[in-house]
Formats: sequence, C-alpha cells, structure tokens
Amino acid sequence: MRYIHRDIRDMITPHLRTGVLILEDGARHAKIRNPRTQDFLPLAGSPSDHRGARNFQVALRRLIECGEGLIFNKTGHLPQNAACH
Repeated sequence: MRYIHRDIRDMITPHLRTGVLILEDGARHAKIRNPRTQDFLPLAGSPSDHRGARNFQVALRRLIECGEGLIFNKTGHLPQNAACH
C-alpha cells in the first residue's frame, strides 16, 4: 500500500473500519472508494499546501454523504446514477 499522509489517514480510518469506504491501491496514488456509487477520491502521499487536508476533508464528506467523488466532478453524474439523499 502506498504512503498516506497522517492527517488524511486519521480522517479516513473510522470510515474504513465501518465499511463506508474501501481503500484501494491505484497506479500512482491510493484511492478511497464509495462501494454504493463506485466513485472514488485519490489519496496523495502529501498535501499540496496548507489547505490540502481541509480541502480533502470537504471532498471526503461529499464522497461519504452523496457518493460524489472524482468521476462526478469531471462528468457531472455518478457512475451508477445514484442520487444523493
């Protein structure tokens, strides 16, 4: 498994334990995937700047609550057409 920054690892660990998210190894970065919608977020080894962890926290909340990740941000729809409740 690839290196994940400590702040980001602390944010995702509780959700991995409950099964809300799945941790996968990608070609360049590790990924966390929402199993309900199959959308994901890449996990960088280090935050890009002082706001990196905070920006990731917002994206993580969207992935957990609505299933919206990288695919939704690029295409405007979820991979399996799941709706946010």
